[in-house]
This record gives sequence, structure tokens and C-alpha cells, in this order.
Amino acid sequence: MWLADELKQLISSHEYKYSDVHPSKVRNRMLQLEKRGSIIHELVASRSGTHTIFGVIVGDQEKPAIVLTGNCHAEEVIGTLSILFILEQVLTKGSLLSSLLNQYCIIAIPQMNPDGVMANWGWIEDPTTKN
Repeated sequence: MWLADELKQLISSHEYKYSDVHPSKVRNRMLQLEKRGSIIHELVASRSGTHTIFGVIVGDQEKPAIVLTGNCHAEEVIGTLSILFILEQVLTKGSLLSSLLNQYCIIAIPQMNPDGVMANWGWIEDPTTKN
């Protein structure tokens, strides 16, 4: 139970907006995370559309993997935000999640559908309108 309570407190201390899932912002956050070390930044694939899909491998690739994928459907933005948050925490030494790397490597693709995000950008940017 303490783990869930600690995670809730940690998550509530961060402010996220739907606009944080814009493909250029996701790419920039991935590049920022790469600079923190212990991360291998790899191009996973590219779409026939205009936006690249980025993925990362964190930790020792010889260990069992935890695979995280987000935003398979364009309007499901919480997956992208959650994965970016998890990666940030895993790479923060001494954080609640950093010990995961002792036993696992993490393979993460935070945004699998960047073209869909852009096709739905009006709704994502302001979900309170009729977009």
C-alpha cells in the first residue's frame, strides 16, 4: 500500500497538459532524457506519414525487459504522459522507480501514433471545445 501512496504523491506533484504530447515535445523530452545517461536512444520505426516514432532502451539489455508502449490510439494521450513520467523517474537516482534497473531493462515507445495525434490536435490541445 505504501508504494501506491508514494506514487500518488509523486504523480500529483507534477503538472502535465494534453499539449505535452505534441510529437515535437515528446521528441525533445526523449532527447533530454538521453542526456541523463544510462539510456540508449534508438529510432524504432518511421511512419508513412510525417512524424518519426522514437523508442528507448534503458539499462542492461541482457536483463528481462519491461516494455511500455503508449498512444496506440491518437486520443489516448495519458499513455504517452505516463511513460515519459516513468522514464524520468527510472533515470532519477534514488527515486522510487530507479531500482527497477537492478533487475530489468526498460524498452519504451511513448508515442506510437504521432501522425494520429496531429490529425486530432484540435481536440487534444483543447478537449473542452467541439473539436
